[in-house]
Amino acid sequence: MKPTKKTVIIKTILAFLMITVLTTALNYAFNEDLQSSAVQALGAGVVGGIVIWINLKKQAV
Repeated sequence: MKPTKKTVIIKTILAFLMITVLTTALNYAFNEDLQSSAVQALGAGVVGGIVIWINLKKQAV
């Protein structure tokens, strides 16, 4: 069964939100002063991109 475009978009948004929350939590846990928020945002973007790419690859097969 081929996933619809709507399903892919919803999964992408959920994955991105989940990663953002996770990285924010880790950032608070390890770094009380949030000087590295730019680094954190960049890391979240990279990890999010990888996860989304893997999900799209799985669905394409």
